[in-house]
Amino acid sequence: MLAGAEGGYDTVSTFFTEIFGITIKVFGDAKRDATCAVHGSLRDQDLYVLYGDENEEVIGALTVGQSEEVEELLKQQIATHATMSGAGP
Repeated sequence: MLAGAEGGYDTVSTFFTEIFGITIKVFGDAKRDATCAVHGSLRDQDLYVLYGDENEEVIGALTVGQSEEVEELLKQQIATHATMSGAGP
């Protein structure tokens, strides 16, 4: 809800950075008090982390080494408030 109006945004916010040749992307809300589910390995540069709220809905994701298709799927799951237990590629 923006400025008291009903509804929300049509897109999921995105941030990325590159550190030592590794690209890290964050989608949605990766707040520190969220529940996290880690899948894969940073060492292998094949990682995604799901962030969930108190209702166990996906509110954000962090990725390393994921395809555009996986990233789009995660953004879709954030936008549709998928459950943590049913989310991921």
